[in-house]
Amino acid sequence: MASLQRRILPILSLVVLIALFLMASISVVTTLSAFQHQMEQELVLEARRLALTVSDSADDQERKMRRLLHVLSEQEERANRKNAPRLGFDKAQIQSLWGHANLKILVGDGKRILWSTHKRSSGLFLPDTRKVRDLDRFHYFFQRDSQSGRILDSCAVLAKGLTVGKRFYYFYPGLSHFQRTLRDYHYLHSGYGWLVDENGRMIAYPEKQRILSPQGLLADAREGEREIAKRTGVVFQIPPMANFLTKEGRIIAAEPLPQRSWSAVVALPCSEFSPMARLVVRNTGILFAVIALLAMLLLVQAVGSVCRPVETLIEYLKGEKKRMAPPESLLRDPELSRLLLVRDHYDHLIQENLELKQADADVNPITGLFGNIALQKELFRRMDENTQFAVGVVDIDNFASYNAKYGFQKGDGVLRHTALILRNLSKEFGNGGFLAHTGGDNFVFITTLEKVDSFCGELIRLFDAQIPLLYDEEDRKRGFIVSKDRRGSIHTFDLMSVSIAVVTNEHRPIIHPLQVAQIAGELTNYLKKLQGSHYFKDRRREEREGTTGPAQEIPQTS
Repeated sequence: MASLQRRILPILSLVVLIALFLMASISVVTTLSAFQHQMEQELVLEARRLALTVSDSADDQERKMRRLLHVLSEQEERANRKNAPRLGFDKAQIQSLWGHANLKILVGDGKRILWSTHKRSSGLFLPDTRKVRDLDRFHYFFQRDSQSGRILDSCAVLAKGLTVGKRFYYFYPGLSHFQRTLRDYHYLHSGYGWLVDENGRMIAYPEKQRILSPQGLLADAREGEREIAKRTGVVFQIPPMANFLTKEGRIIAAEPLPQRSWSAVVALPCSEFSPMARLVVRNTGILFAVIALLAMLLLVQAVGSVCRPVETLIEYLKGEKKRMAPPESLLRDPELSRLLLVRDHYDHLIQENLELKQADADVNPITGLFGNIALQKELFRRMDENTQFAVGVVDIDNFASYNAKYGFQKGDGVLRHTALILRNLSKEFGNGGFLAHTGGDNFVFITTLEKVDSFCGELIRLFDAQIPLLYDEEDRKRGFIVSKDRRGSIHTFDLMSVSIAVVTNEHRPIIHPLQVAQIAGELTNYLKKLQGSHYFKDRRREEREGTTGPAQEIPQTS
């Protein structure tokens, strides 16, 4: 068994390891793909949450601005009722104000602030009421400011037809309230967010957040603001919730704010994604290592369970055990039981092949009939079956004289013709007849007791009718031939005839082929004294003293 395992186990182990390696590779690729897809989906959801947060904050700031405008309107009404200097405020049109806003009221020469929403107000103010061009230039400058993104809304305050003050609304998107919101925002360990407008420009970002520059180096957000704002504009050339990997090594998801032109962007650096991916790969590798170990253990167990009975079967087939009954362990296994049946069938085929080879070697080359060995096996078989049978021993009379005159070729023709007559009769009478040519002019047939008489009578009839045709016409008409005997003397010989000695086990048992030969010899000696074709059946019975009675003749004429 050990040798069998040494041959099988390495091959199976290699196959299993290759299969596990392929499965592990496919699983790692699939797991990483699924993990990345999951991270992207989570990033999209995170961008949506950030957009909702910023939108809520913007709504809150807009409500505050509307309250401020309401306060200004009330102050204007009170001033008018007290006959104070009339300040004709234009109706303020505030639309979609977000973030932090500074509201300033300038009166007089434009240097005094009547009211402000922010103590630390900054910016350029008009020195007097006549510099309208400066106002236009001032307004234009703030509208084009791409760094801070400040937006200016201004209008003149009229009193008695003269411009006595200006009202300014300064809006700083991304420089105050949203800056704090984004600074406090965190996603996982190093994820961050920023805001972009409809043109893709960055308008709010975490001030202290360090992000990757286009050159792949760490840089402050302010330093790379212009370039990054330009690159983030690519976000809006694809569907809003699409994810992509930027050249700076970030996975980005964008989500537009509800009812606004801004969008919230969330980024997760790949420096955080890579360790998580490595963790997934490591866990997958550990899992497959455990599976491989269990598979190898199961493989060893399976090979052992298969090899043990197979080794037992091999030992049984190789050694002397095959002459004994197979072990019970082999019979319990259905597969091995089938192997035993195959082995038995194979042995049977080998035995039949050997018998056929022996039979081929025992076939007479002239007539093609079986010889003495096959005859003995057939007699033993019928004796073992304990059935009644009849053996006819055929001898051709005057065959030697025919051979001497006509030659061996003609003599072989007589033998072949006699064999042909026997074959035709065997097919006609059936019942598993057996034919043999035991040498010279002697033939043997085996048939049943019921058909032996008819068989012998038909054989004599056909032989006497056909064999004379093998003589010359002169010899056939004369009824004899002149030829030399075995001593060289010239004598006259009758035409060939056939003598059949029939031995049966009808009245006494036949226990050996030699017994058949002995009885047939006795009957043949008696038949040689008769002229023409005859057959005799042995009807003697075995007496208590072991003696036998005389043979009874059934004469047959040609």
